[in-house]
Amino acid sequence: MKKIIALVIAAAMLPAGIHAGTITFKDGTRISDAEVVSIKDGKIVIKKDKKERTFDIKNIESYYGTDLGDSGGAIPGEFAEYKVNILDIKMPDRGEDSKGKTDTCDVKYSITRTEPGKNKIKAPYFYLYVLTTPADGDGERQIYSYYYPNDAKVKGKGYDEAAILKKVNGFNRRVINYDEVNPKTSMKNIGGREINFELDGIDKRRIIAYRLDVWGNDKKAVEKTWKHMDYKVSDRWWEHLD
Repeated sequence: MKKIIALVIAAAMLPAGIHAGTITFKDGTRISDAEVVSIKDGKIVIKKDKKERTFDIKNIESYYGTDLGDSGGAIPGEFAEYKVNILDIKMPDRGEDSKGKTDTCDVKYSITRTEPGKNKIKAPYFYLYVLTTPADGDGERQIYSYYYPNDAKVKGKGYDEAAILKKVNGFNRRVINYDEVNPKTSMKNIGGREINFELDGIDKRRIIAYRLDVWGNDKKAVEKTWKHMDYKVSDRWWEHLD
């Protein structure tokens, strides 16, 4: 342990931007491209993805000055597993209402912890895919994608589950206390149990299918798919987003 602490302290003394390396924790979590900001009173401050977090240095297993890649969840700690229950999805017929105003898809949900005794969870990430009719009779159907919260945004326009997983395991993902999302509370501090997707870009096109994916701590928690009965829609159409 003394050797590990000495290596980490040496890394922290290097100029900013030089001491990014890989830190492995005793719970099996490994954080790559991690910058050691400070070490004091048995605590270590690590910076990654422009986010700083503090950990007990006694929980560190090893430190390397090279990038070994992340493993497990990118945020070490005891996280409770939880279920996301979709209570209602209100999807309009088109992207605009009768007054020409951009409409919204409203999703009501609840969170149920499945591991009593653990209070930390990672805020759920929501990804919505919407299939619409063409802009004109001879055009192609269009696929639109939306996300919540803003931190869930991935680069590029195509469907990329690997990129989503990287976001899900990101060091800067918000960690919340289960007490904040307990149904007995108002949940106002995390936006409540309802989220609203602004259906930008769809305009007057008719919505003929949608797909909602919700990610929990480190895996998909919910999959909801709907299609209009008057239209033929291929399986896994949302994966053709480009």
